[in-house]
Amino acid sequence: MFKPAFDGQVCSLGYDVIDWLLEYTCRGPGDLEGDPLTLDDEVFDFIVAAYELDPRTGRRRKSKVVYSASEGSGEVGDCRPARRC
Repeated sequence: MFKPAFDGQVCSLGYDVIDWLLEYTCRGPGDLEGDPLTLDDEVFDFIVAAYELDPRTGRRRKSKVVYSASEGSGEVGDCRPARRC
């Protein structure tokens, strides 16, 4: 049974996904290449919502999600996965 660790926490694998992204990815080509990845609140909330689980069944609530951001907004697409910085 899911028990929130803090007020407002939802049952989601997104927190683990974010931990992995922050640990194993960095910025790709450009002025910030090699810098650690940072996520703004909008992207953080999107990832948590995308991996939300039903607390009773443990199944994912969403089967498909899409994140769209305007050019230059610093979206997650700037990172290179599986590369140590």
